[in-house]
Amino acid sequence: MHLDPWFFQDAIPTATSICKFVYPDRAKFDFRFITADSVDENYSTNHLKATRFFTLKNINSFRPEPMMSSVKDNLQRVEFAFLPRMGFFDFNDDESRWGFYNRALLHYFFGAQINNLIPGTETLIDSAKKIQSKANKVNYIYQAVKKNIGWDQNQSFYPDDLKEVWKLRSGNSAEINLTILNLLRKSGVDCYPVLVSTRGNGKTDPDFVSLGQFNGLDVLIIDSANFYMLDGTQKYVSYKTTPYNILNRNVFLLDTFEHKWVSITDDRTLMKTNIAVKAELTHNAELKGDAHISYYDHSKANQIEEQNRKKTEEEKEQEDKEFIQKEFLDLIIDSLEEENAEDELLPLVHKFQFTYKLLSTNDYFILDPFFLSSFRQNPFADSIRRTDIDMGSNQSYTMYLHLTIPEEFFIEELPQNILIRSIDSSMLFKREVLRQGNILVFRNSFDIQRPVYSKEEYPGIKEYFKKIYGVIGDRIVLNKKK
Repeated sequence: MHLDPWFFQDAIPTATSICKFVYPDRAKFDFRFITADSVDENYSTNHLKATRFFTLKNINSFRPEPMMSSVKDNLQRVEFAFLPRMGFFDFNDDESRWGFYNRALLHYFFGAQINNLIPGTETLIDSAKKIQSKANKVNYIYQAVKKNIGWDQNQSFYPDDLKEVWKLRSGNSAEINLTILNLLRKSGVDCYPVLVSTRGNGKTDPDFVSLGQFNGLDVLIIDSANFYMLDGTQKYVSYKTTPYNILNRNVFLLDTFEHKWVSITDDRTLMKTNIAVKAELTHNAELKGDAHISYYDHSKANQIEEQNRKKTEEEKEQEDKEFIQKEFLDLIIDSLEEENAEDELLPLVHKFQFTYKLLSTNDYFILDPFFLSSFRQNPFADSIRRTDIDMGSNQSYTMYLHLTIPEEFFIEELPQNILIRSIDSSMLFKREVLRQGNILVFRNSFDIQRPVYSKEEYPGIKEYFKKIYGVIGDRIVLNKKK
């Protein structure tokens, strides 16, 4: 069912890349190319085995670009598939082939795991049945399984015996999620298994019939106008939040009556950070005050992962898609309090007191309004773009600074109000500066309401970010009266 692709492209230029593939002559075999240039093919057979050669020459090196979907999505390659057969009968179109896989997986592969009672879960099911709200019932099962079964870090859609998984309290991603599906159905919640390919594994193609495209199994619940995609390996993500690793991907829904391909998109803002600061400038040019930073959904999950352990490459990729760098430079932080780390439904909140020494030169003092969270280096500075831009999800960043300035200081320079909107209005950067007496209020917001942009749109995006990064370096300049 699974054949690894052959990657023609590498991190260095390749003069010649050749793949030789040998298989039984009677087997039905398919392949697809993801390449910029044409591939030379050669086929031969001796009526027992078939041999195919795939050759590509003079291949450019691959250079990862900021905020691309994944490396596997963009490498030049050839992918393989054996087409299903049933005895002497072949399936002549893609739809019937996917239908065969749907029936085979449901009846012979997942069937018993979905329908049979898992010993030891009877009390859990009885408790879930008493919950009236479907959403609360889903959350109850979701939390119970995550609490009882630890993830062994194996990402797969091949499950073993769920009875043993529940007993040993450890399982791969498919086993954890099939356990969730089993308990949900026994509690009266309609739900479906879906085959997924995570972001690092690459995008799926409905027109290429191969189970080798998938590396996971999640659970889909449709509730009136809402839907929930559940993945029990997502430790800090609530049942309401679509898993980051399948956003903007196609998944294959398994159903007895009608299998289908489903596009997983989510118009909500799933990366969101709010910063609120109230501070006072002291006579010796130190900023002292209180700060509240709130992280929502995937920003919260990423922040906790960052705090708790070394990040994997996929988690690092997700962090890099957020424009705000959470590094506290030149700060002394006191009395840090953390709230809601264990409650997935609430934002993670950091509260602390701080002291921040302003930069100075002669009698001038310089305050960076983003001193708590500076913007990263402009990710769109290259002259050309070879890959599509995938920011993961809609994003929002807001910063509120309430500043009290003593009388011996006066303002030399103050950033002006500004509004920068992208051509399609999907990105909005807004700055408001209010001044009343010795009180200065600085409000800043940056919203992205579209996660995916084609490489053809890059010139407009590059120009937009050039404007933004031209103004975020603006500083508040103070002078001390003599």
